Amino acid sequence: SNLQIPRNGLRAVFEALGGTVALVNNLIELKISQNKLDTESSSMLGVFLTLTRGLKRLHISATTPQFASIMSTEKPIPCLTLTKLDCSQNTPSAKERVEFVQFLKNFPNLTDLNIAGTTTTVEELIGILKVTTSLHTLDISENDLTDQGISSFMKFLMTQPDQPIRKLIMNKVFGRSTPDRPKVLEIMIEAINKAKIEHLGMRGARGYNALKGDLIDIIFGVINNEYLQVLDVTGHQAGDDLAISLAKLLACNHTLHTILWDMNEITLAGLYAVKLGLQRNSSIRRFEIPMMDIFDMRTRLE
Repeated sequence: SNLQIPRNGLRAVFEALGGTVALVNNLIELKISQNKLDTESSSMLGVFLTLTRGLKRLHISATTPQFASIMSTEKPIPCLTLTKLDCSQNTPSAKERVEFVQFLKNFPNLTDLNIAGTTTTVEELIGILKVTTSLHTLDISENDLTDQGISSFMKFLMTQPDQPIRKLIMNKVFGRSTPDRPKVLEIMIEAINKAKIEHLGMRGARGYNALKGDLIDIIFGVINNEYLQVLDVTGHQAGDDLAISLAKLLACNHTLHTILWDMNEITLAGLYAVKLGLQRNSSIRRFEIPMMDIFDMRTRLE
């Protein structure tokens, strides 16, 4: 990964992979992230994926693959061995959206899928999830799903019997707030509680990706959740109200063992509230000090 291999170099790599029986049968993991795939090397990757008998993990993040070329074989054979795919930070053109979705559907036995930063729509996402029914880990970060899209996705999770996703990463997926936001959060809370999510990552960022006060509803909504173990709510500018709600969560919930919550503009009053909550908690193993917020406080005092 990240070797800036020239395009003809990647072609040579795939020629070697496809032309070596031992590699076709035994290669378990292939990492070529941050190296550019042109049309020919994309096509050769597609051929290798139809030949492989052992590949389990494929990393093609930020490779700008030509999905039409990957799927150009007359009848692509599903790759049944692959269980982990990192396809993040690739943004297919409008003309290649169909092939992009077809590519992801070509791995029905995936348990770990990362499609962060791929401009994936909720309609595409649901279509993919209907095929990849064994997913344990899903990263859909940095895709602007809109309030309506998030609502549709959460409703889909709730309708799936024995829904397998346990680790859901959805950093920076919230766009600008709409009048439907309160209802969307209500549906989201219900889905988190019913879908048995164990790891929820939902980092924000300064600007419209930050939930601010809306985050408080989510915290109170999972107080009695018996499945959630890891919660990341970094970067939502939620202020001391977040600290107070986390204190209540800590006092009442004894399943969570990890909480990340920096960059929320917490003050000393918020830190004191959290301290009281921690004194009543017996399950937390990792609760990081919000160093960025403390640094900001110190800067303001100076």
